[in-house]
Amino acid sequence: MLNRLYARVLRHAGSPHAPLWLALLAFCEASFFPLPPETLLIPMTLSQRQKAWRYALICTMASVAGGILGWAIG
Repeated sequence: MLNRLYARVLRHAGSPHAPLWLALLAFCEASFFPLPPETLLIPMTLSQRQKAWRYALICTMASVAGGILGWAIG
């Protein structure tokens, strides 16, 4: 089950909407989702190194927001 999900996440790394998918994945992972955002962050960063800090900021901010939601749920 997770192999198909992992393959789908890697397909999103090459799409033009990859930063949006990264934010969504980081947000969901911080509160309830089992797949870490690094599965998307690493291929995105390796393909466009000049945007690495931007991707890291997106991932961090979405993860913090997801953690706040997870805290509120718990």
